[in-house]
Amino acid sequence: MAIPDYQTLMLPVLQLANEGEQRVADVVDLPADKLGLSEEERQELLPSASLADLMIEHGIGVRTSRTIAFRRLDEDFFEEG
Repeated sequence: MAIPDYQTLMLPVLQLANEGEQRVADVVDLPADKLGLSEEERQELLPSASLADLMIEHGIGVRTSRTIAFRRLDEDFFEEG
């Protein structure tokens, strides 16, 4: 099976969430059920590095530990107008 896009994957979860508060355990298998994944497909894992990269890229299970501010000179500050 091809990997679905984010919207296709999340639609069943959002529809369930729209019904009210849900337990995580009740939601975990929902996307796989809706997509008709086999047990073998459900057990397939991404390589750790790929999974970590995807989690960081999409902000899943991560938190900001430090923010760095970069300052630059406002070049228009000294223009006469």
